[in-house]
Amino acid sequence: MNVNLLTKKWKEILLSLSTFLLIFLIGEVGFSTYYYHKHCSECSKYSLAWEQWIEITKETFTHKKVEKLKRKILTREERLHFKRLLFVDKDGKKLLNKLVKEYEYHLKLLIDETNRMGTKLLILHIPLPRGKQGPNKSDFFIDFVRELATKYEVDFLDLRAEFIQNSPHHISLLPEDDHLSRFGNIIVAQALAKYLKKYQNHRIGFSFAKHPPLFGDLEPSSHKIWDHKKKLPYLVTTNRQGLRMGYNVGFPKTKSRVLFLGDSLTFGPYVPNAHTFPAILSGLSPDIEVINAGVFGYTITDEAALFLERAKYTEPDIVVLQVFSNDIHGLLWYMKNIFARDRDKQIYQPSELEKKIWNKVRGKQHSSDLEIAKLSKQHSDLEIAKKVEYNLSERLTESHFKSYHEFATHACIPCHYGENGTNLVKPIEMMTEDGLKNYLEASLNHGKMPPDEIFRKILLGKFNFLKKHLETDN
Repeated sequence: MNVNLLTKKWKEILLSLSTFLLIFLIGEVGFSTYYYHKHCSECSKYSLAWEQWIEITKETFTHKKVEKLKRKILTREERLHFKRLLFVDKDGKKLLNKLVKEYEYHLKLLIDETNRMGTKLLILHIPLPRGKQGPNKSDFFIDFVRELATKYEVDFLDLRAEFIQNSPHHISLLPEDDHLSRFGNIIVAQALAKYLKKYQNHRIGFSFAKHPPLFGDLEPSSHKIWDHKKKLPYLVTTNRQGLRMGYNVGFPKTKSRVLFLGDSLTFGPYVPNAHTFPAILSGLSPDIEVINAGVFGYTITDEAALFLERAKYTEPDIVVLQVFSNDIHGLLWYMKNIFARDRDKQIYQPSELEKKIWNKVRGKQHSSDLEIAKLSKQHSDLEIAKKVEYNLSERLTESHFKSYHEFATHACIPCHYGENGTNLVKPIEMMTEDGLKNYLEASLNHGKMPPDEIFRKILLGKFNFLKKHLETDN
């Protein structure tokens, strides 16, 4: 009886395991099939579909919070209001005038260097579709850049006429995204192939003795799926020189070399390398060598710096600077903190004019830190971080602390809250200097204050400097 009973139990266990494995296999096949048909056979970077779906689920819950934190300070509606005030508000017009001067200054740096090298510069405007009406015919920025091109005797190619003849849903990836589709990129490449024929015999008269290892700002030798928009994953391949290309730039060059500088429109998001307009142009014009140095989110400051530091060493005969109407907007401090080349090395602070416009967008002066702390019962840490970030960043630049209590009072209290949203002002005031030092060190090292990682690192650096200074004095 015992043997029969034991055998029966083993059979039940084996049956349960078999059932589980069968369900797992069916689910794996089902999810894999769905994902394959939804995207493409090479789009998944996971060995099992379950891993993909677990990752998708995790990112779905965190994506909105991450985006809010990354965008910093201004919501989408506030950013739109901010841009509107540049044209209708007295202070906004002053700020706009300052931004266009900054744009012209950096464009002039690029023009001067290309002239020095003997490189032909072409400014290219690519519009994005705007609803059923197509590209906007009235655009302040494009008129401004056209005037600069005339002023500095630079060619200007505007593709609005070509784009307005086609449906936005054909030239772009709408409704998922308004960046260019393969068809839209073909339109750009065809226009460029026709225009560049006039310069097919243009050559610069020198070469550099040495070349840096990197010509672009992308991760070198990369072959990855980019899927920050889950419905539009795409494969990005870069060469060992940090350019979105499948081959390396060699020397000496054997044909006319065309370098593209620009933002996401040049980079080509949501399409593979072969469907970007620089790659399509390369196929249409085999007598030229095309180099794609476009980077998502770049504006003139980034493009000029990239050329001066790296890209000019590709020895281009022609440089095509692709511009877009949000390039002026990209010069605002909060956009620089998201996209600028040096965003990992510094945090941009708003100018006095930007602060004024920011106040008007919010409709009131910034709250004090303690007033903000009172809001903690109604808002999450992430929302609180956005509210205190302006005050905190403004204070950090010139702040010098003489004690741990002074450091906590001026830098940390607004960014850290106890349970149930109560702030820690009173508990910190009651701590001894040594106890507060240990508390601050533990909190900063474990990421408890403030919620924004960037500002936590800055505070940690300030704290370590203060600690070293105090220990040296003792």
